[in-house]
Amino acid sequence: MKHRKVGLWALGLLALLMTALVSGPVFAQDQAIKRDDYEKLSKEAFANADGTKTICLGVVKKLKAKMAEIEPSEMLKHEVEDALYWFKKADELLGKCKKQMDEKKFTKDLVMQLNQSWQYFIKAGSAGVRATMMK
Repeated sequence: MKHRKVGLWALGLLALLMTALVSGPVFAQDQAIKRDDYEKLSKEAFANADGTKTICLGVVKKLKAKMAEIEPSEMLKHEVEDALYWFKKADELLGKCKKQMDEKKFTKDLVMQLNQSWQYFIKAGSAGVRATMMK
């Protein structure tokens, strides 16, 4: 009799544990942005790109100051040109996307373009950081 009560109690505890384990991921999925919610996806992608742009601006300022202080090598010049090229490309694309967002035209293509802008900012930042380490 005692073993039966312990077994039922253990079974109940196991059922409770399994319910908690299954409901956790389900709840997390409900909190995630759905793949077809282009407005939310766009806003998230814009925040990522815009935040990365802010970081890149700091790197660009350091590069401009560095270039004014020293006689840059050819390699440094090329890295700075690369950083500025990708920054400009990213910023132009982000501006275009921002205009579309302001018009409330949220599409899958917009999300992809915002993510592309973010990638360009990453390229600009990578080249910029490499350039800040050069002489």
